[in-house]
Amino acid sequence: MEQHDPYNHYNEHHYNQTHTPNWQQPGYAPTTVERSTAVSLIGFFYLGTCGLGVLQGALGLLLSLIDMNGFGIFGSFFGLAINGFIAYAGLALYRRENWARQTIIALNYLNIVVSIICTLAFFGFVLSTGFAGEAALGGIMLFFLVVFLVAIGISIAIAWFIINKLESEAVVRECTPTSIFNEDHYHHTFE
Repeated sequence: MEQHDPYNHYNEHHYNQTHTPNWQQPGYAPTTVERSTAVSLIGFFYLGTCGLGVLQGALGLLLSLIDMNGFGIFGSFFGLAINGFIAYAGLALYRRENWARQTIIALNYLNIVVSIICTLAFFGFVLSTGFAGEAALGGIMLFFLVVFLVAIGISIAIAWFIINKLESEAVVRECTPTSIFNEDHYHHTFE
């Protein structure tokens, strides 16, 4: 009578079966994902704009150190760190790293929320000024509100375009690494 080994250490049937990963099978052609121009431009946009922010933060930090302004040093260092991180995320997005794609998406959602909150706050300020007996100031602020709404509308539209582009299936495929581990390894780990 044949003994049963629960761990299949000596089971001939187990060792005679071989699994050939997809990349070793004849006729296998790996799928290449085409690089999206829009993702490259979004990465360059964040790298360029926040790179300028890094230069501004470095100059502000230098001037604050010369003046020995504690608040200026803190503010410039904070701006330098934030702009440096976002510039690095822009470079990583250009290189198609998934964490950068997720970071840029989160920053754009944050941009939309903060833009809406600021617009409502400014609108409340305009209304309170207009009805407080200062009609001339309220009229001027109402003009600025229209300009502000147009600028915020354009900012929200750009953020929404970036979010939709970075969340599309093609860009997710483009930023997600593919390897034999994603295709075969995990499915056959416990065989």
